Amino acid sequence: MSEPGRAGTGGEGTARRVWTPELVLLAAYLFTMPIQIEVGDYRQIAPADAFIACYLAVRSTRLRHMSGAWTVWHTALVPLLGLGCLVAVVRTGELTSYALLQKYVGLIALLATGACFIDYMRDVERLRRILRLFVGAVLLHATLALGARLLNLAGGPVLPLMNDPWPTDRISGLVLDANAFGGLVALALVLHHVTAGTPSALLPGRWAVAGYAVLPATLLLTFSRSSWIGLTCGLAALLLVRPALGGRTLVRGALPVVVLVPLVLLQVPDAAALVARPSEISSRLVIGFEALHDYVESPVFGIGLGVYVAEYRIVVHNTALWFLSDLGLIGLAVFLALVVSVAVRLFSALPVASGELRPMVLALLCGHVVMAGVSLGIEAFYQRHWWLVFAAAGVATVLALRSSDARAAPRSATEVLVR
Repeated sequence: MSEPGRAGTGGEGTARRVWTPELVLLAAYLFTMPIQIEVGDYRQIAPADAFIACYLAVRSTRLRHMSGAWTVWHTALVPLLGLGCLVAVVRTGELTSYALLQKYVGLIALLATGACFIDYMRDVERLRRILRLFVGAVLLHATLALGARLLNLAGGPVLPLMNDPWPTDRISGLVLDANAFGGLVALALVLHHVTAGTPSALLPGRWAVAGYAVLPATLLLTFSRSSWIGLTCGLAALLLVRPALGGRTLVRGALPVVVLVPLVLLQVPDAAALVARPSEISSRLVIGFEALHDYVESPVFGIGLGVYVAEYRIVVHNTALWFLSDLGLIGLAVFLALVVSVAVRLFSALPVASGELRPMVLALLCGHVVMAGVSLGIEAFYQRHWWLVFAAAGVATVLALRSSDARAAPRSATEVLVR
């Protein structure tokens, strides 16, 4: 018989050790992350950040850094945005609170959040635990949002706060933005699909079945073309890297979509109009051309952090164009280098990752591509779930390299002895 307190036995003592104060705080962060409260134009606060502040307070003197988890491009973001602040002051004579708080301080907060997750995710089991909590949290929020929308379609009342600001049109959960919520669901869906049926499954058993039904339905009813593009990019990456697995994943994921699309078209009023939204497409094109025009004015350093929003009272709905307009060619180069370097590191880790870690590395690679695809339609860089992927990707890469070195070490020692 296994002893209750022994690690890996699943006894009560193990459960107590698993649910440490640190994990409770990170779990609370993940389950409240899809909640946003609007406090002004283009400004939201997330209650989840309070749990990160508590985590930092608890671990302030013991916070551990994992060498190699961040790329050089992550650290380059701080001076880059600092330069953007300086350019804004030089060009306009002021630095807006949006630029300072939402962008610069927001970046510091995201780096601190990533540091907290890296501090906790020190091994494969902890990495899987965090990813499982994330996908479970998204499934919970998707279930609530989908339930509220189905209740409305059945003639029931509109639930307060849920799916604002379009409770009778698009699903947005408690995020206040259907595109951001769609990106969150698309990421969770890919992480679930890629790991399903492996020892590292993030939604086991009946929860997996629920994920196959709820997540695609919710994603479809967001009517978020940006998140649909992101999902398509993620599945295309899976097909490219693992054709056989990608084919099976598409088969599993295609059935709910084939069933749901006709139902949506029949039951949702003006479903075709919600998909097309031609006026929104034209406005996005205008925004893009204005961003390019501003870039031409200052191609190297950009027009300054937050200046575009101050001038046009709207955000650039494309992450690369936002970097280009506000931070110039230097900013765009750093952003692209960051996205590409994370993808390359994950791809390079696939062949050397252990059997238990490999599905998570592949899932994170596809999830990273999902968020890069979502960034084509919205400013996705400050989405907290993308920064969770950054942190998990860094940890997974380091763990894969360590496992490879550990497997190679005995062989090297044997060769030395033989010689």
